[in-house]
Amino acid sequence: MRSGRITKLVCACAGGALLVGAARQDDRPQVIERLLSKDPVQVNQARDELLSARRDLIGKLKRIVEDPNNRAYKGPSVEAAIFLLGEMRAIEAVEVLADHIAWPVVQKPDERPHPPEISSRVMVTTLASFRRWPSVAALVKIGEPSVDPVFRRLIDTRTELELKAHLSVLIWLRDRDYILGRLNQLLSKAPDPEHRLMLEQALHLVTNEPPVDAKSPEWRPRKN
Repeated sequence: MRSGRITKLVCACAGGALLVGAARQDDRPQVIERLLSKDPVQVNQARDELLSARRDLIGKLKRIVEDPNNRAYKGPSVEAAIFLLGEMRAIEAVEVLADHIAWPVVQKPDERPHPPEISSRVMVTTLASFRRWPSVAALVKIGEPSVDPVFRRLIDTRTELELKAHLSVLIWLRDRDYILGRLNQLLSKAPDPEHRLMLEQALHLVTNEPPVDAKSPEWRPRKN
């Protein structure tokens, strides 16, 4: 089982390297040379080309994640795409990543979870350890732009796994008092008992969550 997980990780990293390599091909050296030109027109054109190439790559990576066939049958490719979106701090991908925050355990709300041999690798004991999930890790790397979209989704979360994944993003980016305050605000405006129940569960989970280990290499100071 462990060897299978390692193989998947290697495949994911290899896929990521290939995607990055593709982004560096074509006329990138010439673009950089024009970026260093003394001609302001050349500099501006090179800048715009590089920004356009970045937007194009982000769009392609998002489509990899959005494709249900990829999520079902090309897990390493999807994981590589999610990893790259996080490394690129792709704010444009926050909504897509949040939509699939519990992948690979949950593909879509109306689908059954993956078989145990796939989902067992993401067994967790605390909210902080959900950071292992690809989309959670990517959203945390993107940082502040992830906070509001994640809060907006809490009220419509359909499964406990998705709820914990969303809360994991928040506890890595904000302190406990801030999260509890916003959860209470959402609870006071919850439209129906089902939503209230989910938010009450969220309050319980955050209240009882042990502090994130400041010695963790993934830890970073929270914003208030």
